Amino acid sequence: MRILISVILLACSLLRAGIDYNYSSVKPDTLKNDSLKREISLKGKSKQLSDSLDIVIQNEFNIEIQTKNLPNPNKVVVIIPKDHSKKNYPLIFMLHGWSGDQNQWKTTADLHYYADKYNFIIVCPDGLYDSWYVDNPMSHNINYEKYFFEDLFITIKKNYKIDTHNIFITGLSMGGFGSMTFFLNHPKFFRAAASTSGILDITKFKGKWGMDKVFTEENYIKYSPINNLQKIKGLNKKILVDCGEQDFAFKVNQEFYKKCKELKIPILFYSGEGNHSHTYWKKSVERHFDFFNKMTDK
Repeated sequence: MRILISVILLACSLLRAGIDYNYSSVKPDTLKNDSLKREISLKGKSKQLSDSLDIVIQNEFNIEIQTKNLPNPNKVVVIIPKDHSKKNYPLIFMLHGWSGDQNQWKTTADLHYYADKYNFIIVCPDGLYDSWYVDNPMSHNINYEKYFFEDLFITIKKNYKIDTHNIFITGLSMGGFGSMTFFLNHPKFFRAAASTSGILDITKFKGKWGMDKVFTEENYIKYSPINNLQKIKGLNKKILVDCGEQDFAFKVNQEFYKKCKELKIPILFYSGEGNHSHTYWKKSVERHFDFFNKMTDK
């Protein structure tokens, strides 16, 4: 018992001291093993630590997914709840904003807290800085939507205890565009979707944030989520959208809400003090988790 406590204290002290560490590449077929030992690099020296250390770090996985749909392996953060007693867990995909990566949501909000509070598995993939999460018609080797469904989801489903009846998606800014795009294109796949500060009508922001590398003139209209809402008309699929009143995307979000109401699509819209910032998203995201949690099959 004393040895166990010593190992845990040592691990905590190393982490507090700021020593760099990285998970080694984890083969997908090994991820199901809850007692999987992690290989951690400390100052360049690889050391395998016992399951005792997993008590500190085992609820977060940093993996890479090989795919033909993207130019490079995709980095993904997976966070699982501490409670491993359930057979399956609801799944939330969280998409980051322009210029971010797979760690943006993790540095914006306490995802471990939400995973434990709501018993959700959280998946944050790298959106390649400015991919806009689409199959890029201007670049043959960036097919992000195909990657999401053919590679990312298949890998998560294979290696984690997923409740496929309770799959949700949300995103911030560019990620809000992505979450709504995936949801509108694949409404049977997701239970519900959300967006915070989403760029939900890209025609209002032509040429910004790398869009001209992704969208041709006609595709600005074709790909805008606000122009694809008819795809879920009559399906009773629920959406939550929020945006700060000082945000440059606020008017676009208002128009998205109005279009949903016109089409009788169930939508919750929240606004208040805030701009396009991590401070706002840190507060807004809890509402997303609560929204999704209320919709899960208990």
